[in-house]
Amino acid sequence: IPKFIQTIDHSDQVIAVSNYTKNEAISITGTQKIITIPNFVNTTEFFPQSTRECRKIFQLHHSDKILLSLSRLVKRKGHDIVIRAIQIVKEKIPEIKYLIAGTGDNPYKKMLKQLVNDLELQSYVHFVGYIEENKKPLLYNASDVYIMNSLDTDQKGDSEGFGITFLEANACGKPVIGTNVGGIPDALDNNVSGILVEPNDPNATAEAIIQLFSNKIFYNKLSVNGLSRVNNQFSLSNIGGKYQRIISSLSPSY
Repeated sequence: IPKFIQTIDHSDQVIAVSNYTKNEAISITGTQKIITIPNFVNTTEFFPQSTRECRKIFQLHHSDKILLSLSRLVKRKGHDIVIRAIQIVKEKIPEIKYLIAGTGDNPYKKMLKQLVNDLELQSYVHFVGYIEENKKPLLYNASDVYIMNSLDTDQKGDSEGFGITFLEANACGKPVIGTNVGGIPDALDNNVSGILVEPNDPNATAEAIIQLFSNKIFYNKLSVNGLSRVNNQFSLSNIGGKYQRIISSLSPSY
């Protein structure tokens, strides 16, 4: 912490990727020279593509209702909460398929697979492993809804600083579901680009999933809003311009 405070004090300008991160830094340092500029999405890479064609690449059925998580496999990301929600969802949406993409903590992955077996969800939950960067836009486009059910903090005190994957999914025209923790509310505009739920709540998560898959009008509204929001607020040109203006305004002290 002393080194963190020293670094902040010696900086001309400090930028946080979310209001949550900004407020956490202010509470540690006491400085008020921190501003928020969110992460950007490269919309030349992440954009809507044919769902049917993208599903062929991953050998997914066109009739499936596909829910996707793309993140490191660590407990803080809350995959186990989504798996428990799938147990509820499948009763109303039997075509549901939950894809878990990413690698990470092997003991956690083993626990997730055991949970899938215990709940007899083998035909509903699939682990797709590591996804190369150039295939991430294709996987987003192959899905229907993106979800990351993050917890507030983990044992080390780590929390979600922002949530760029929500914006990447929105940029591909997909509504998203996230939790009301950390910097996620900065990335996900509730009932505009997606749905915010409370963490560690399989029932609320299931309700959000069912709502998106059952209400086509609401789904399309969030799809259009999310895509427009990313293009207008989180594009490289928009965010890059903010950095450019700040850098140009800083006068060298030498």
